[in-house]
Amino acid sequence: NGDTPPLIFAAHPEFLSGIVGLVAGRLTEEFYRPSVVVEMGETESHGSCRSIPEFNITAALDRCADLLLRHGGHAQAAGFTVQNENIPTLQQRLAEIAETELAQHDSRPTLIVDADVPMSSLTMDLVSQLQALEPTGTENPEPVFVTRRLRVREARLVGKENNHLKLRVGDGPFGMDAIAFGQGHWFSDLPPVIDMAYHLQVNEWNDRLTLQMQVLDIHPTERGK
Repeated sequence: NGDTPPLIFAAHPEFLSGIVGLVAGRLTEEFYRPSVVVEMGETESHGSCRSIPEFNITAALDRCADLLLRHGGHAQAAGFTVQNENIPTLQQRLAEIAETELAQHDSRPTLIVDADVPMSSLTMDLVSQLQALEPTGTENPEPVFVTRRLRVREARLVGKENNHLKLRVGDGPFGMDAIAFGQGHWFSDLPPVIDMAYHLQVNEWNDRLTLQMQVLDIHPTERGK
């Protein structure tokens, strides 16, 4: 929202080195902003950074090299070591760089879809073809598909906090399970017909393999489409 700063920066001596990267990643995922989390030591501190496609965090650190003892990474993930006395200046400079660069962008998450696929084409054979593209990662992201005009046949909340949505969706004679992590908010207002973006995965249960959609986004199907 409008109150979220262009770059999130947090530093504290009680932050644990093993989780600062995870925390930075969660902050970036939640607020769609570059995030820096710093584990403060007595004289030197170690920071972990995660970013969004619109902001190259390593390039930003390059512009702060005079404040850092060392740093490295790639466009969306990086780390650095800094003397404690330089942390306030580093925070200010990174915030200024982010504010300038992100002012040119609409800083809302964008989902790039690789293919519009009818449900009838979602088969184990397709999964086998996708496995030939592995391993996936930052430089080779997992394919994102969209299937439209899916009818919601079942929907229920799952998870300890009921914050995940389990679905059964279909198109004519074809049906498939889907899981939408962190999207339980859809449950009370889920349209009967939806367009869905997802990763196609194989779920193994009791030695039985079935296809499952890992839902990334849901949109009501527009009339006439």
